[in-house]
Amino acid sequence: RSTLFPYTTLFRSPYRVIDRFGMQTFLDCTERMYEHGEAVVRDFISRIPDGRYQGSGHLDNDGVSHDPIDFDVNLVIEGDRVTFDLCGVPDAVRGPLNCPFPSTVSACRIVLSMLAGNEAPNEGHFRPLRIISRPGSMFHPVHPQPTFMYGWPLMQLMESLFQAFAAALPGRVPSGSGGDLCPVMFSTWDEERGEIASGGGAMSTGIGAFPYADGATLMHVSVGQSRMASVELGETKCGFVQYERRELVADSAGAGKYRGGMGWKVGYRVLRDTTFMAAIDRTKVPSWGQAGGLPGMPNKVVLNYPDGRVVSTTKVTGLSLPKGILVEVYSGGGGGYGAPSERDPKAVHEDIRLGYTSEEKAREHYPHAFA
Repeated sequence: RSTLFPYTTLFRSPYRVIDRFGMQTFLDCTERMYEHGEAVVRDFISRIPDGRYQGSGHLDNDGVSHDPIDFDVNLVIEGDRVTFDLCGVPDAVRGPLNCPFPSTVSACRIVLSMLAGNEAPNEGHFRPLRIISRPGSMFHPVHPQPTFMYGWPLMQLMESLFQAFAAALPGRVPSGSGGDLCPVMFSTWDEERGEIASGGGAMSTGIGAFPYADGATLMHVSVGQSRMASVELGETKCGFVQYERRELVADSAGAGKYRGGMGWKVGYRVLRDTTFMAAIDRTKVPSWGQAGGLPGMPNKVVLNYPDGRVVSTTKVTGLSLPKGILVEVYSGGGGGYGAPSERDPKAVHEDIRLGYTSEEKAREHYPHAFA
């Protein structure tokens, strides 16, 4: 009853409903909500041809070794039921890039809810979904297998499931994204405050093109509604790092009838000796296109040392950087959808005008726009 929680309306509200209408009515209405969600998803699944569809995921490495990690997932459609089969993924890796099974389930549910309906999901939406996994694997680790950076394999799992759905539902699913958040962090000792100062941030990638529109820019499906702090706020909070640029990268989006979302470039000038951490993946495997669409630019981080050395890196922690170094982070672009030869010439020239593509690349990918 509401008298049990007098200190917060957060808990009082459902009890007020029960007080007014009774417990049985509350339970009956809740079940009707679940049944509605279940019916929505079962209707969506029933429209997909029965079969087994495969998607592929990739991680550059596990942060300990340099060995790439590739995996496949299977989407199984049987009538109005769907199974995500994750049994074929690799064993848990040595580095902290294993995804706890509850988070694996969350990623799977996000994918299904994003495709199956335009409404807030409840438990009923997931009744038609079965997830099978293998304990001791990358997406079902067991103690003491490390999981600290589980968000990175989670993003790749989502990308691979979208790819499987794209095979099952041609023309209904967007192409692949850059598949990362491209985070970096700088830290140093602040003499004035007598404490460690740190700053940096993440930068989402371009989303893949849709079957009917260009892809969105500066987003990732696993972190919807997130925002990037302004350059001014970043420099204020982290006074030893100066932003030299934050801009769209021309030619980063995958070409197609509809192009992918744009990639970004951020240049950080370090003003004092500092320690650096980066957790950037998908630098080797770019986003995937569909129906003739091309992949976008992969992610990248480049260290430009004051002595002229240029070094690329991916995942690194505790790296000492000298004063004056320029750290450049490139977030990848989304894959295109449809053959580039089908893109509206007006859209091609508008992309050139806005700096989204260079005229050179436009002539290469869209020669019909210059005929």
